[in-house]
Amino acid sequence: MSITLVADEEIRKLNHRYRSRDEVTDVLSFPIDEELLGEIIIAAGRAREQARDYDHSLKREIGYLTVHGILHLLGYEHQEEVRRNTMRNREEEILTEFGLGRE
Repeated sequence: MSITLVADEEIRKLNHRYRSRDEVTDVLSFPIDEELLGEIIIAAGRAREQARDYDHSLKREIGYLTVHGILHLLGYEHQEEVRRNTMRNREEEILTEFGLGRE
């Protein structure tokens, strides 16, 4: 698995190219295979903004986006409410395990 931090403009281009959405997003996950799992791309600028917006550290936000991306690679989704709740609960469990729980 690889994790890459990029500029917001770069993630906008990737989002447009691979998802047909011409907008900045905070994280993209690209599965590769079971052995390599995949690639996670995080928008550094968006992460800084969201850390401010949610009033927590940049460390927690980067941690959250990383965990969020990994869970997507493992098959978690958040389109439906039940799945979203399951994913959010798992995110918080993992973040807490790493000392990045909500402050």
